[in-house]
Amino acid sequence: MKEWFGKYLRGEYENGQTERLYYYDIGKISKFIIERFKNGQIEYFSIFFDAVESILNNCDTEVENLIVVGMFEDIQNIGGSDINYYTSFNQWLKPLSKSKWDKLIDFWEGDDWRNDGKSSK
Repeated sequence: MKEWFGKYLRGEYENGQTERLYYYDIGKISKFIIERFKNGQIEYFSIFFDAVESILNNCDTEVENLIVVGMFEDIQNIGGSDINYYTSFNQWLKPLSKSKWDKLIDFWEGDDWRNDGKSSK
């Protein structure tokens, strides 16, 4: 991911654009994660989501929003019907990340999903 994202940043911001578009950038990471998930290329997901958890445990509100509203929401939206966003990432989400992930679903759908079997599929 580091190599891929570095290449993306060079291509995106070396054209004279100096202002970073962080939500756009994090959306590219979300797309990268979904593409790897769909292709079964998940060998580094534990490391990635461990880092996400560490960041969430030590960040300010702005960075938390970037991760939750930017990355988590994009992952849930980009996955489409191929991915059960309720549970497909549970094995990699750590406690704080899982809590934020679930609360994001609650925000959009309410919390009935927790009791209707979706959270255990």
